[in-house]
Amino acid sequence: MAQVEVIKNGDGFYSLKGDLNRDTVMKCWEGRDAELSSLRGKVQEIQVDLAEIENVDTAGLAWIVHLTKYCLANELVLKITQVPSSIINLATLSNLETNLPIQSTE
Repeated sequence: MAQVEVIKNGDGFYSLKGDLNRDTVMKCWEGRDAELSSLRGKVQEIQVDLAEIENVDTAGLAWIVHLTKYCLANELVLKITQVPSSIINLATLSNLETNLPIQSTE
């Protein structure tokens, strides 16, 4: 079975590793709301590195959109870095690329 792992690299810095798809999104980052809420007022931004995401589908993209909305609603600045081309392609096909806080790696 596919898996995704959330690695905390410090306050506000996270990496995702593995598959971000319909089989993994429900388990991805359990406790996320409490974790991110605890950072309000402690950090200026949340960074999520996706360099080690191997496979993604539309459920994974929906998870990213949900994370973006959660951060906006809770006054947290989100930056998504090292985004694989598969996610950018899905976002473009879904007309979401300008709505996501994706940081260019160029």
